[in-house]
Amino acid sequence: MNTQTQLVIFIIILSMFGLISSDIYIPSLPFIAQTFHISGGEITFSISIYLIALAISQIIYGVIVNSYGYKRILTLGIIIYIIASIGCALSNHIYSFLFFRFFQGIGAASGLVGFFQISSSGLISYWISHCIGQSISILSLSIFTLSTLCIFLFFFNFQYIDILKKIKLLR
Repeated sequence: MNTQTQLVIFIIILSMFGLISSDIYIPSLPFIAQTFHISGGEITFSISIYLIALAISQIIYGVIVNSYGYKRILTLGIIIYIIASIGCALSNHIYSFLFFRFFQGIGAASGLVGFFQISSSGLISYWISHCIGQSISILSLSIFTLSTLCIFLFFFNFQYIDILKKIKLLR
């Protein structure tokens, strides 16, 4: 794989960094609500807090990226994101989960800012810009399709388990 292809893949991953975290997360909301013994409406606050942190952090990262460079900001954001993701996974209470979800949004914003910084800096050629545009269109459609498929499979799986319970194959 040549360096131009690697750069295209890297930039596409950066552009989807913050959005995949919210799209993949949505089908698991009922399980998370059940884990924390709260209603489905209350767990949706975790999406709001994530998106608020994502939006505010993009503004802050956008201002400081010119001073420190996108590599440092991106590295810091990825570290914050990984630590916050581990914190979300290990949370025992909804408030600690929301706290880590907020920091997950802060970390994810660095990928979006890094993407725009790289793509607008003139470091990439027209060919790479063209490939990125086409690839992001395809990936956006793929994420939408996969999110819809996951929700469909999620509900189908529960119906399948209920059918197996009714015919006494699953206890």
